[in-house]
Amino acid sequence: MHLLALPLLLLTIFCAWHATKTGRTSPWLWILIIAPGLGAGIYILTQVLPEFFGGYTGRKLTRKVADTLNPTRERKRIETELKRADTLENRRQLAEECLRLGDFEYAEMLFADGMKGVYADDPVLLYGLARAQVELGKGAAALETLDQHDQSDAQHRSAETALLRARALELSERIEEALSAYESVADRIPGEEGRVRLVKLLIARGRHDQALEKVNALLERAELQPKYYRREQAEWLSEARQLRKQLQN
Repeated sequence: MHLLALPLLLLTIFCAWHATKTGRTSPWLWILIIAPGLGAGIYILTQVLPEFFGGYTGRKLTRKVADTLNPTRERKRIETELKRADTLENRRQLAEECLRLGDFEYAEMLFADGMKGVYADDPVLLYGLARAQVELGKGAAALETLDQHDQSDAQHRSAETALLRARALELSERIEEALSAYESVADRIPGEEGRVRLVKLLIARGRHDQALEKVNALLERAELQPKYYRREQAEWLSEARQLRKQLQN
């Protein structure tokens, strides 16, 4: 423990110096005093490293750490803005944040409430509403919303809406149509979600040989992709490996 005391003290002193130099004394100096070790670690992650990396990477790192420490931070900020100005844009941002946090019922309400007057057929709102409906398991409602979306602007988020349609068809028990839709979007959209969902549906329908063929091709293709792609798709690739293991047992 004594061996760690000096490095932690030096790190805390560095963070206090950096906070003072950059005008971030409040609330960081108090945090560093109250929790020197943990506070210094958080300060390095949220204040120093983003400056080092800069640009998008730094902002992404800061957001990730902040979301881990306080998942509802952004929602509270947007709710405050909405109280100040009840605008459609603030409602849309709050709905998007609710989607991210998994509050799908409130997101559905916010998107639906925004679709009035000239915004009745707004493709951005319709796309958000369909996302919420799919997550709530409302396949039939999502299909109606997607039809309205495509009538309004078929080119808006066309790849993403195609995947949503496949999921909505699956939820509606229109299995053959869903399989066909997943097949058509699997190679159209970036990422592995469409392919993994196709494999899962094939397994659910008892088509294990076909599912194993698909998941093997998925994983072989992923191995040829750049490292950054595999990092971004880590969760879907992990699920794909689990599905292959399940199929091989």
